[in-house]
Amino acid sequence: MVNAWININYKGNSNQIHTHPRSILSGVYYVKTPKECGNIEFTHPALDMMERDWCDIISNSELNYYNSHHWWLPSKANTLYIFPSWIKHLVKPNMSDEERISISFNVA
Repeated sequence: MVNAWININYKGNSNQIHTHPRSILSGVYYVKTPKECGNIEFTHPALDMMERDWCDIISNSELNYYNSHHWWLPSKANTLYIFPSWIKHLVKPNMSDEERISISFNVA
């Protein structure tokens, strides 16, 4: 493990789109997740090409995990997500009056 940190997101807080350089895997463990606290969202690594080549070919009703530009996982207490550090991701705004608490880390 290279590093770890705690995220405390209050109402309206979010985490902007980013990657984790100089790491192989990244993870997030959700400690506290009130309703409407914001989900983690991933961006397809080929987004630029998909938007250029598929924008008029695939309708919203045909989107799935393989051809979607973005996909998300729920912020759920006692849940651990591990993903490649190079994949762009963000966390949507916390719309709850309670804080969302998570522990994140990187592995090299």
